[in-house]
Amino acid sequence: MSVLRLFVPNLKVLTKKLIKPPDILCKAGYAAGKLKGKMMSATQKKTFLEVETDPYKLCNFVCGANYFKEGEDPPIKPDSEYPEWLFSLHIDRKPIELSELSKDNMYYWRRLRRINMRRQNKEIKYAGQRRPKRIW
Repeated sequence: MSVLRLFVPNLKVLTKKLIKPPDILCKAGYAAGKLKGKMMSATQKKTFLEVETDPYKLCNFVCGANYFKEGEDPPIKPDSEYPEWLFSLHIDRKPIELSELSKDNMYYWRRLRRINMRRQNKEIKYAGQRRPKRIW
């Protein structure tokens, strides 16, 4: 608006019609903050599941395993009715140590590569060198 007034100072009416206010200049409108409800993603309300506190149910049933609207949780069976591999699953948060893995497993080589990359990155970080470029 000031540029037009420098060149043509007597055309105030034309400058008001030609130049729009800054909140309408944005084509999408999100930069001006006008489209709060239209462009923003709808936030979902968090639904909290009720926690079972009955000790009898916790000891005798698999709480939360029933995903149907109707029905009850399945009862816990004796260990002899479950397959053997179920008890050999790794459920710890820490990964399996490299010495416990077999070299025939692909997971072993991925872990070995990851460990070596981390070691190499630390060495480069503390030595102040750049990582060598790959040739292949």
